[in-house]
Amino acid sequence: MKFLKYIFLALIGIILILLVSTFFLSPEFDMNRSIIINKNVEHVFPKVNELKRWTDWSPWHQIDTAMIVKYSNSSSGLGAVMDWESKHENVGIGSLKISKFEDNKYLETQLTFAGQQWGTGYFIFNDKNSATEVIWGMKADLGFFGRWLGLGLEDMIAADYEKGLKQLKVLCESEKE
Repeated sequence: MKFLKYIFLALIGIILILLVSTFFLSPEFDMNRSIIINKNVEHVFPKVNELKRWTDWSPWHQIDTAMIVKYSNSSSGLGAVMDWESKHENVGIGSLKISKFEDNKYLETQLTFAGQQWGTGYFIFNDKNSATEVIWGMKADLGFFGRWLGLGLEDMIAADYEKGLKQLKVLCESEKE
């Protein structure tokens, strides 16, 4: 009986340590990656702003080329929406909506997975004298218990962002202006 009491107390201690340590983790998640594309911003920006062009460079479109994608009436600019449905576990069911927009400078998207608001994606376009720096990032409020998820979230998605940026670079640099 004493053995069970010690196991119970140890479990309570572990739970308390995890709960208290959660207060020291940030609820805010913000991760980004960048690349220099040797094309002017007027050439690069439309590849991101036009949601139908994402099939040309997005890493998730390559994971499941059979996913079903639907677009709103306008597939570019403020309010444009792309919905997708995939049986692949790394793609799933979701929606992306352009929520902020500044032509050739900034684009922000709201991400929804399985009907739940998940985070905000963003693209920053910096003109670099006939080249463009593209910064692709994601930010999210993880809440109290999601803070632990934040510890590994960057490792889970950073490689996809890097791959997407490299594919965007190849696409843009291979096209004539």
